[in-house]
Amino acid sequence: TTGNNPGLGIFLFVVTKVLVTMTISAWILAALSDPGIIPRSETPPADLPVDVPPGHIPVKEVAINGVIVPLNYCRTCQIWRPTRSSHCRICDNCVESFDHHCTWLGNCIGSRNYGW
Repeated sequence: TTGNNPGLGIFLFVVTKVLVTMTISAWILAALSDPGIIPRSETPPADLPVDVPPGHIPVKEVAINGVIVPLNYCRTCQIWRPTRSSHCRICDNCVESFDHHCTWLGNCIGSRNYGW
């Protein structure tokens, strides 16, 4: 109860409405925005090694700004995935800076919607 101060009740009502509106807005933005899905390829890349044993992931090393960076191959999307990206088994897409698949949003959390 707000007791003898009716202004406090109005203040709490307004603050509650603002916070609920901000929460629902962030939820909608995160659910509807692209998480950073990397486009698939129709054909495997030309530089894909053919001598990779079954069950092993092909790895290609490239130099980015003078630093050697390993790129993993995604057999489902047929692409060399960038660092920190991963294939979401629920969405069936490779996602840049993949964090997790959120069942509350029905969407992956990645580089483009992480801030929401």
